[in-house]
This record gives sequence, C-alpha cells and structure tokens, in this order.
Amino acid sequence: MNLVVALFIATAYVATAYALSSAANGQTGAKIANLTEPAQSLSAPDCKSHQRSTLSRSWELESGSDCGTLGIRGYHPTSLSLIGSDGANTQLASSAPGHTALAATAYSPSETRIQLSVRTKIAQGLLTQGHPNPNARDSLWFGYTQLSYWQLFNSDLSRPFRTTDPEPEITSIYPTDAALPGGWRLRYSGLSLVHQSNGQSPPLSRSWNRTALMAGMEKGGTCA
Repeated sequence: MNLVVALFIATAYVATAYALSSAANGQTGAKIANLTEPAQSLSAPDCKSHQRSTLSRSWELESGSDCGTLGIRGYHPTSLSLIGSDGANTQLASSAPGHTALAATAYSPSETRIQLSVRTKIAQGLLTQGHPNPNARDSLWFGYTQLSYWQLFNSDLSRPFRTTDPEPEITSIYPTDAALPGGWRLRYSGLSLVHQSNGQSPPLSRSWNRTALMAGMEKGGTCA
C-alpha cells in the first residue's frame, strides 16, 4: 500500500503547488486567452459540447473543453452484472510464500459483479506554459475504480462480498497535436501510475502496481 500513500502525497503536493503558483500570479484558475475559439469560463455550460472532438471532451485538451478542476467525471464503465459458472475457486493458492489460504470457503459459483469508477482533474496547465498553442491544456487526474464480487445468492455464508478490489491511479495528460497518415490526428500522450489490490491481509492479499504509457488519436472525431 506504500504506492497508494505516495500517490496521495504527490497529488496533494502538486495541487497545492499549482494553487500557490496561481495565487502568486494573481489568478485563480484563470484561462489563457484563446486565439482560436471564443473565450469560455471554467464553468462554461458547453465545455462538453459535441462540436468538440471526442478526445477533447474526454481529456479536456483545450481551454474550450475545460470543465475546471475537482469536478467528478465518469471513468471506466460503471456496471452491475450477474455471473454464473460451473465452479468456484474456494481456496486461493499461490507460489508466493504465505499467500495460500489455510482452509477452503464454500463460495457459490453464482454472484453479483459491481464496478464503480470516477475521476477528477486535480491540476491543469502545469506543463503547457509557453506552449506554441496558447489554447492547449495539459492536465493531472486522479482516478478511482472499485470492483466487487458479492455472493448475493449464498445465504449459507450470509451473502458476503467475496472480494473488493480498489484501483487508485494518477494520470498525466499532455496535448500532442500532430497530423498522421490516412487522415488520423495524434491528440495527446500520457503517463499513468496504477495500484490495484484486493484489500485483504495475508494469506489472501493480492496486489500489483503498473505504469502505463498512452497516446490517443482521432479520425473524424472518433477515438481510436
């Protein structure tokens, strides 16, 4: 869990540094003059207008698609589903020392899968000061996804949650606009730090950390 603590500390540090920088410049979330679109306030009702491209709206790459910081947005799909199979893993085992369950648990092969996912933009414009396009916006995001498997039909075990997997992440997005062959257009590049675990203590604990490099391109306003 050390990575999660580090991510939260980094988030708080960057957000505080950004706020102090803005205050020093006599700005509070102020927007750089937009030379290609009408000026918009941070609370502009059309920041998600479909006149803007898919990726512009998704990652708020320009001032016209900027919906401000600390608002809650959807992220990965939020879903509720029923799962059924012909068997269930009743005793977790691993080659790692101390990560094998000591006894079997009578889990049902039928259960409910619940996923919730949100994100918020915690800072923006940290890296695009002096960018050739004064309308461009880089952004720093915090995302949280939680996936739970609920033994809803297992009355013998008092319908427990078999596992709940939290997945916090920090993502940095930088607008990288370039024409590509075939009418495609590169829109952004990014870096994401992700921690995922099942929130349990040994011997049932399972977790992994990963770093993801990403890029997004569009053709005709469609994400690829």
